Amino acid sequence: MDTFRFLQFKVYKQAKVIYKNIVRVVNSLPKEWQYDLGRQIRRSALSILLNIAEGSAKKSDKELRRYLENALASTNETLAGIDIFSLTTILSLKKFLINFLPN
Repeated sequence: MDTFRFLQFKVYKQAKVIYKNIVRVVNSLPKEWQYDLGRQIRRSALSILLNIAEGSAKKSDKELRRYLENALASTNETLAGIDIFSLTTILSLKKFLINFLPN
């Protein structure tokens, strides 16, 4: 088993692009939006990456699956935060789709 096999996972590479874009956009928001929900979105997006990485070191498929399920839950949390931002004029869901998702 490769020690750092997660670095080759397509989903990890895509999650890195999403995380980088989330940090960039959240940091460009007015200060009052960067805290609370903005911070939570950054943390949940980071959790996606960290769960994929940590799970990749597990020896059984069952253990890996548990970490990937956690990554999926963090993905849902991140998207929910973006959706809540889209309730305002600050960040639309269209802007999210254009700016965050990898090609």
